[in-house]
Amino acid sequence: MSLDVAQLMKMSQAQLDELFHNSPAGNIPRGEGVGTAIIDPGTELSDIAAKFVHIFVWKGKVFDPEAGELRNIILPLGIKAIIAKVYKDKSWFDGKECIVLDYSRTSLIAH
Repeated sequence: MSLDVAQLMKMSQAQLDELFHNSPAGNIPRGEGVGTAIIDPGTELSDIAAKFVHIFVWKGKVFDPEAGELRNIILPLGIKAIIAKVYKDKSWFDGKECIVLDYSRTSLIAH
């Protein structure tokens, strides 16, 4: 099943958790991806918060699977910063394989 951003934004936290639990990890992405912050999922606030975050704070990520890293695209200028390690491992959520975005050793901001 393929969902678009508008459908994901309407889902509750429980529905998003269920989707994560029932979805395979897939491949680590490659290249630039537009991001949408989902804050207070399934509520009126979610859409407003996502637009605010996208304009002023965070626009997406650039994945480099060969290096096992990503860089976030931040601020209105689209600066590529805030690095994370990217790898497959067991999920803290349900113990199944997932793609981990690990900021623990690469960022004081997102640690």
